[in-house]
Amino acid sequence: MLPFSTLNLKVQKQTENKTIIFVAIAYTKTGDEAAFNSANDGAKFWNDQSGKYSYVVGQGENKIVYTVNFDVTVKYVDNPGLQTNRDDDHSGIVPSDEKITNGYGNSFELLPDNDAKFKKAQKVSSLAPQVKIQYTLKNHNQETK
Repeated sequence: MLPFSTLNLKVQKQTENKTIIFVAIAYTKTGDEAAFNSANDGAKFWNDQSGKYSYVVGQGENKIVYTVNFDVTVKYVDNPGLQTNRDDDHSGIVPSDEKITNGYGNSFELLPDNDAKFKKAQKVSSLAPQVKIQYTLKNHNQETK
């Protein structure tokens, strides 16, 4: 599950083919198959929404309809939080060859259900770009409120 509303995104507007693409990468720790598979299921869910929505600008004769697509990928990295911070650095301190994205990376991890990050009935702890999901929700494809 990837709670799309909390992800760092890059929005690409392609005027020539009237398309808007929401791009995001979720980083999981190398070897954490459960987190990778959960994030990958969420990425597939969002990517499958491509073409199902439109964004309309203007009205009447001046109306332009853009098709909305999603390009969400999942990558293994050694340290998801560090990679996300590197990607978000705009100070010039982090060399560009250490970045995978330029501000649209997100760390993703599964935590035990009783982890302190989950207060009361909260099932998702997300302060973009770090998403933490209760382990029992790893196979949910839809956004949890």
